[in-house]
Order: sequence, then C-alpha cells, then structure tokens
Amino acid sequence: MFESKSRPEPEMKQQLADEIGLEPRQVAIWFQNRRARLKTKQVEKECSLGKLQKLKNQHGNSDLRHHSESSQYGRFEDMGTDSE
Repeated sequence: MFESKSRPEPEMKQQLADEIGLEPRQVAIWFQNRRARLKTKQVEKECSLGKLQKLKNQHGNSDLRHHSESSQYGRFEDMGTDSE
C-alpha cells in the first residue's frame, strides 16, 4: 500500500485500521514514520555519495580515513600543547 500511496486519505486509513485491528491514528503514524525513514535513507545515500566524490576529487587516491583521523588528532594535540 505504501508504495502506491504514501499519504493515504482518511477513508483509506480507516479501512486499513479496520483490516489490521489498529486505530486510524496508529496507521497514520506508521505512514509518517515510513516516509521519514525513506527520506532519511535517501538523504544519507546522497550525502555519502557526494562526500565521497568530493573527497576523492580533493585527495586523489590517498587513504581518506587515515587523513581525517590524523587531522583530528592533530587538533587535539595542538589543544593540549596550548594549555601547558
């Protein structure tokens, strides 16, 4: 049902609720949660692909995870040095 209509009308929510033994509000919340999960997965996928491509363009074939960790630790080490 979700694949064909992710925002059902109140009548459809009532029908679904009757069929599965829930309140219409519970059905509405299920659809809302499902839409949110779908959107989150799409955004995560787009961000991951975009960030990966951006990092590849900036750093070429270097080990990006290692570079990120080294930069992060460097900042903490600098902070520790300044406080002494």
